[in-house]
Amino acid sequence: MLNPDKIEKLIKKLVNGTLTHSQVHEDGGHGAHIIEAIKTCEKIVVTGPQYRLVDKTNLPAYHATPAGDVMMIRPVGLINSVIYHRGEHP
Repeated sequence: MLNPDKIEKLIKKLVNGTLTHSQVHEDGGHGAHIIEAIKTCEKIVVTGPQYRLVDKTNLPAYHATPAGDVMMIRPVGLINSVIYHRGEHP
């Protein structure tokens, strides 16, 4: 249901704090919760099976691809969270 134009609009609303849970949920998404707007976005970390859609936007993006595989971001993130939680980070 996402396309480059919709992604760009949603990200801009997320950044400026105007995106609502109902907007996302009613469009078939999982929802959204914003505690505080960030006003500016330096870069978006992109993951997931359709991560290349962001390449067709004007958004500054970084593709998180550990070991060259976008689907490895979850296991790597889980390992990092355990390391940081234990205080073992460098």
